[in-house]
Amino acid sequence: MIHAFGCSFTRYHWPTWADLINQVEPCTNYGLPGIGNKAIFTRVISALTKGQIDSEDRVIVQWSGHTRYDLWLKPGQWLQRGNVWNQVTDHFPRGNEPGRITDDFLVNLWSDQDALIQSLTLAIALSDVLTARGIEYCYHFMSDWRGFRLETSSHEIATAAYSHVLRDHWLRLQDLQIVYQSWFPWLVEQRKQRPALLWQLANNRPAAEDLHPEPRESVHYLQKLQPILKWSDSEWSRAQQSAEDVQQALEQANRQNCVHPNRREQTARTCDDFYPGWPLFERDHIKYLWDNEPI
Repeated sequence: MIHAFGCSFTRYHWPTWADLINQVEPCTNYGLPGIGNKAIFTRVISALTKGQIDSEDRVIVQWSGHTRYDLWLKPGQWLQRGNVWNQVTDHFPRGNEPGRITDDFLVNLWSDQDALIQSLTLAIALSDVLTARGIEYCYHFMSDWRGFRLETSSHEIATAAYSHVLRDHWLRLQDLQIVYQSWFPWLVEQRKQRPALLWQLANNRPAAEDLHPEPRESVHYLQKLQPILKWSDSEWSRAQQSAEDVQQALEQANRQNCVHPNRREQTARTCDDFYPGWPLFERDHIKYLWDNEPI
């Protein structure tokens, strides 16, 4: 059994790398859109504590961006708002809702360096936990943590102490089981050759390219996980065919329903043809996530 953890790059409105794995061998998808690395770490630890993962299983963790802010609001609900910089714009309401990010919070209580150190620490700590339990694991990343530079930080509070901690963390990170090419740089290069095709269907707003990997892209990236998958040629063929079938169906639905007022519902219905039981409505999608998440 494989257990997959991550953000919307792991569970989305169409099949991701984790769903494609499940077409070849059993894979439990614990991905949750909008969460960051603290929530991902917590969900893995929770699944381990509840006995949902044993030493015979494999764990694949897709870490998110280090600039996400996680808050556990109530049972079954993480704050799912993504990047902190999104939260101080009009993208989210600015009322008194729980967990809202303010300019004052970003200036006085948050920094790029601290967020990166936390993400690095969580990745290292989880590696130690999984290794101690004898569980095979692999990490891959939504964004490239290695691309972070102190001198280009949004908050100019870089100190020798921060540099020392980060340097030690980088050296330790090199010992972990990592796919070093993260999703975003790889995806940018892919789309220079072939633009995104499903953005009209996934977003209920026009003229917005969707930066989430499409099924065809996901199965291509999935080859980087071969050291932990250990698939045969026939298993790879099955995954590739599954990705191509749903990709073509989604592209056709996209052309037919690009002006449909409920495009996400149309996406879900298309996916359900190939992945029976796929949540058909967004509210069901959220309920499905809550019912199946470890915490």
